[in-house]
Amino acid sequence: MKINQLNPIIIISPGRSGSTLLQRYLNLSDKLIIWGEHAGFISGLAQMYSDFIEDAAAQRNIISGLRNVDLIMRSQPITNRGIEWTNNFTSDVFLNGIRDFLINLFSKDVDDQQRWGFKEIRYLEKEYNFISDLFPDVQFIFLVRNPLDTLASMIAAREKDKWPSVFFSRKSQKAIIEKYANRILERISAIYNFSKEKQNFIIIRYEDLVKDPQEVLDYIFKFLGVATPEVQKIELISNSYLSVMEKDSIKHDINKYHRKNKVFKELSLVYENIDFFQEGL
Repeated sequence: MKINQLNPIIIISPGRSGSTLLQRYLNLSDKLIIWGEHAGFISGLAQMYSDFIEDAAAQRNIISGLRNVDLIMRSQPITNRGIEWTNNFTSDVFLNGIRDFLINLFSKDVDDQQRWGFKEIRYLEKEYNFISDLFPDVQFIFLVRNPLDTLASMIAAREKDKWPSVFFSRKSQKAIIEKYANRILERISAIYNFSKEKQNFIIIRYEDLVKDPQEVLDYIFKFLGVATPEVQKIELISNSYLSVMEKDSIKHDINKYHRKNKVFKELSLVYENIDFFQEGL
């Protein structure tokens, strides 16, 4: 197995936080291939593996059944041994199979000299840890945006047909605001908690990336051990990038809730305690 297949680059961020912009920047390097989102299917793999290894009785039976593997392989009558739990794999082999599956999927057509990776907005701490178990040399880039701007952007993008509307009650608005605020809180809290326990990550602020892409990208590419792409290419992406302007009415509605709402207080607390431009090595 090639070394570049074992050290993926994973961009993690809440939705509407600039992960696609960062993906565009990283793909300027001919040493990197960073794929887009994939509906978060690794969550299912993580749960499948967790269910498998946490079933203590099943693990005991599988380990016990290993002694009968040769009997099955010889294609002879087996009359005096229980083979109902005989399999030719252990939990380590199971994990290796998942790793091989992901490598085959994401490194397809990727050159031997290139590193693969992806960006995803759906994963939480369980998935970060699972990916770390699969790939000990993984490098995470966490991208976080001001929560209130993220929230306004989410609502503008996903609820634009409902907002504002004379038929859309303030109670319904409040419910939507809190739904997305809780989603952002969940994502940011996962990043914060992971950053206190693990290594091989950096945390970037979206606002810094937009304000000074050259400085932030120099930092990111140094972390990845890859040369920063040409300035002209970076400027081409920067100049063509148009930030989605959130509706002022939505921000106005959010501001009415956030000062006295428990969810917003938690969001602000977690966000303020994140060490941005932090490198965990």
